Amino acid sequence: MQELNEALFLWINAPADPNAVLLLIAKLLAQQVIWLVPIGLIAGWLRGSAQTRLLMLEATVSGLAGALLALLGLPMAWARIYLGVHFPLDMVGAALVAGLSAYLCLREERWLLAHVYQGADAAYRQLFAIPIWRGWVRR
Repeated sequence: MQELNEALFLWINAPADPNAVLLLIAKLLAQQVIWLVPIGLIAGWLRGSAQTRLLMLEATVSGLAGALLALLGLPMAWARIYLGVHFPLDMVGAALVAGLSAYLCLREERWLLAHVYQGADAAYRQLFAIPIWRGWVRR
């Protein structure tokens, strides 16, 4: 298994003198793309209705699972192997843990969401009282 892992790593990993464009793309995918998830969740929470905020919380609790995130995960995994940060089986393990976490959260969401939403909404109203009062974000 270790030989397979090393062979895959050497095949995907950047050479000693990598193409500048591929290196830039790999760094962008490895370090920046993940920020789209929290930015989207925060925007939905701040600008959305109560129903939108509930949906944002559901997305968070379920581990942000879905096809879009899987598609984002593949280029990120490639980039991390290409840059020499991880071995291929590290990425497989991470995908399995993420999938199991998403499954468990989705299975327990009805029990969990009612409790978490009340606390999150109360904290939101306290932390954003002034922006809510001024109409910058929704109540």
